Amino acid sequence: MVRHGAMGTVAAAGLLAALAGCDTGWNNTQPPTAELGAPRGYMLARGIIHLHSPYSHDACDGNGLPGGVVDESCYQDLREALCLNRIDFAMMTDHPAHMDEYEFSDLLLPRAGDVLLQGPYGPVANQMSCPNGHSPLVTVGFEDNLMPIGMTQHLDPDPIVRDDLYNGDGPALVDQLQTGADALVMVAHTESRSIDYLRTLGMDGIEIYNIHANLDPRGTVLGTVMPDVARLIGAGFDGPHPDLAFTGIFRPGTAALETYDWTIARRRMPAFAGSDTHENVPLPIDT
Repeated sequence: MVRHGAMGTVAAAGLLAALAGCDTGWNNTQPPTAELGAPRGYMLARGIIHLHSPYSHDACDGNGLPGGVVDESCYQDLREALCLNRIDFAMMTDHPAHMDEYEFSDLLLPRAGDVLLQGPYGPVANQMSCPNGHSPLVTVGFEDNLMPIGMTQHLDPDPIVRDDLYNGDGPALVDQLQTGADALVMVAHTESRSIDYLRTLGMDGIEIYNIHANLDPRGTVLGTVMPDVARLIGAGFDGPHPDLAFTGIFRPGTAALETYDWTIARRRMPAFAGSDTHENVPLPIDT
């Protein structure tokens, strides 16, 4: 007898294999934002906030730094995506493990042809060089209880002290990151945070959408679409079109949106949708 869970795994593997074998003759690039016009006089920019590189402990299938060295294949996938999609800015938000062990000259991941932009304390951004002529701007940040972006330096030269700081929380740390690292301090995964607590932080922005919140089955407020996805996978080849498996991604993050509504009742605050990309593929799709 085959257990239901095993059947789901087989069906999922079949779905991923089918997707991997699809025709890739379509144009998978984006036009430069300069070609999109300037609605109401605003300059458009295509950017990502909340993005992980091999320096995150759970990126690249959990092995982004084999032997302490960046997994170049995984990193090149990230670079290619930034270039093909003509991302204008990418605000990296690696987890303290292991970004707090490295300096900005490493975390900005420069390669031949890139230009490191210097600040008063050292490099603060990387102007990447793409084969198609595009130049994404990459900055440093981290994601834990807080998510500072656009940092210009570490809060402390000692990695051990950094680790303790970056795994912290609270208004005092928000202020320290804003003044000591010139960061904008965001909060991610707000669907799991208390509204009353968020109001005390003095944060600069709030995440109102995250793919994980739609698809992650952990917790009581996450995984709102997992029953639909499970039914689709369980149906196997007799189910609806496999592309419908991705409809869960497009559902609004109700919990996060409600949190945002209550938060802005006190003060105006920018909101953003996070991609939270890690490059984790639990099943092989190249067979």
